[in-house]
Amino acid sequence: MNDDLDTVTREVALPPSLPPSPSPSPVVAVRGPSTTDDVLDLDEARRTRIFGGFVLGLIVVVVAGLPLVGGDPLARWIHVGGLVAAAVTALWFRAVAREPAAYRAWHNVVLGHACVVAITTGFYYWGPFSAALLIIPFGAFIFSASRNLGGALSVTIHLVVAYSVIGLALLTGVLPDRTLISSAHLPRSTQLVLLVAIVAIFLATFVVARQLRASSRAAIEQLDRALRALGQREAQLAEARRDLRDAVVGGGRGRFSNHMVGGFRLGALRGRGGMGEVYEATREDGSTPERRYAVKLLHPHLLSDPSAYERFAREARSAAALDSPHVVRVVEVSPDDAAMPFLAMELLEGNDLATILRERATLPVAEVVTLLRQLGAGLEAAHGAGIVHRDLKPQNVFAARTGPSDEDVTWKILDFGVSKLAGGEGSLSIGHAVGTPSYMSPEQARGDVIDHRSDLYSLAVIAYRALTGRPAVASAEVMTMLHDVCHRLPPQPSAVADLPAAIDDVLLVALAKSPDERFASARELADALAAADRGKVSLDIQLRAGAITKTWNWSRTRDRE
Repeated sequence: MNDDLDTVTREVALPPSLPPSPSPSPVVAVRGPSTTDDVLDLDEARRTRIFGGFVLGLIVVVVAGLPLVGGDPLARWIHVGGLVAAAVTALWFRAVAREPAAYRAWHNVVLGHACVVAITTGFYYWGPFSAALLIIPFGAFIFSASRNLGGALSVTIHLVVAYSVIGLALLTGVLPDRTLISSAHLPRSTQLVLLVAIVAIFLATFVVARQLRASSRAAIEQLDRALRALGQREAQLAEARRDLRDAVVGGGRGRFSNHMVGGFRLGALRGRGGMGEVYEATREDGSTPERRYAVKLLHPHLLSDPSAYERFAREARSAAALDSPHVVRVVEVSPDDAAMPFLAMELLEGNDLATILRERATLPVAEVVTLLRQLGAGLEAAHGAGIVHRDLKPQNVFAARTGPSDEDVTWKILDFGVSKLAGGEGSLSIGHAVGTPSYMSPEQARGDVIDHRSDLYSLAVIAYRALTGRPAVASAEVMTMLHDVCHRLPPQPSAVADLPAAIDDVLLVALAKSPDERFASARELADALAAADRGKVSLDIQLRAGAITKTWNWSRTRDRE
């Protein structure tokens, strides 16, 4: 049975910082690397830009020094033409890729081919075995490490073919030898060996660059996984601190153990919360075969508190009115004039979702889909009866064991202590927030009128927590939590957990700040999540998510927790 069946709720008078109808916060796009490819692209953009500046400087030095070097005039002017073409391309690159965000992988390819053209003219001027070759592996490495494998390979092939053609043409005499550093005095066999060796160096540079890129990618992914795990642990720790602050652990003998309440003999204390205590009990009035039950009692010191008594009575009425396998079944409710108000329920064996998530951190998408379908059926029963739960959270979601296997469970909704009839105000006035802040809907946090869509939002927050391993709102302060619920989205799911990117759009719709933008039912959310797990997102969901991002953006991975 749940260790904390009693809901930990907060009634908070909203300050001016949380107006009843806030305007959406302006979208501030935080540009920063959020995936491994983003990190590598940023590094490539900066590296290529630096190399482009180096190429410009080198060309200026070479062109200025060519008149002093001498050599064949025709070969020199051909080389100057190649250098100018490369310089113009480098200037173009530095102009279009002034900011890393403007960089594209094909920019690297264009600059690479322009540099190969300049180098090819250098083969004919300086000679295929001159010291000018020393610069080539350096530049080849820059271009070979590009994200664009096809482009990087094309630059390498261009380089190898151009060098081989010029070298063989000079070696065989097809081209007259106008080179500054001639190799005509070397035997042809020696020249051929040198050509092959230099081509091998070019190819080896390509292979090493690709391997180093793969190694860097693996290291970044390993670091990213570690940072994700750290972020999850920090967020979970903040969540645990809140739970610990509010929870009072029960167990063993309670003050009313062995007492009779109604027709029930109370046994071990199973849980204690802010409103009451839950005891294991047996029925001794002979009306049914002996079996175990869970009996919740209102704390004696709250009997004189009308609001507390009304909340307890509301839970009893709401839960007793529902008949669903996915809502804890109520067996008996104390009469209105009972000296000790009680609520007798089926005794559940298993664990609440909060306990499960402390042990497992995350749940597979398929398991979350099952959870959503079953809890959605329970919510449909409640909403059909005109009841809004208002406090869905992992502590109030229970995996009741129905068989010998751990997989034989039925998900049930617990604790209707702060529920309300749709269209009514309950016991709290509009302008106050009631519920658990980290799982509230924005309209609930503002104290606005709510309907069944508020419960669907809370269910989506539960799904986010189960899928990503971190709560959607991680602040430890209540007012900060309420502000974040109204004004911020949590970190993008696929950026903090190994989830398909398609799930981002589904959860973005499910966590929409406006009730009108959310899914109409838990079944619709579950179906969309199941499809997204297979990489499929309907056009309708994509369009709805796109419309939401015009006002709200996912927080980035490295935002404050």
